[in-house]
Amino acid sequence: MSKVSVVATITAKAGRGDEIVAEFEKARDAVLAEAGTLMYVLHRQTANPDVFYVTELYEDQAALDAHMVGPAMAALAGIADAVEGLDLQFAAPVVVIKG
Repeated sequence: MSKVSVVATITAKAGRGDEIVAEFEKARDAVLAEAGTLMYVLHRQTANPDVFYVTELYEDQAALDAHMVGPAMAALAGIADAVEGLDLQFAAPVVVIKG
């Protein structure tokens, strides 16, 4: 099977961006324990500290499916109150330069 990627845009409620960062820090160990999760990076927009991008790379669809129902997502449930908007884009990587 081919790798699966996700690019998520998270918009926090005004002034609550630090809560997003804190919740992702809490989920660190759960994500690290996922064998099929190859990359999971939270990025903070420099122009607006309440906007984040998450880039994710999974070994295959089964790994993404496991992530979506596993301990990592449960650990991230705490961000719901701080989130104003969420956009998930599912894709297939076509050119990998490094990583």
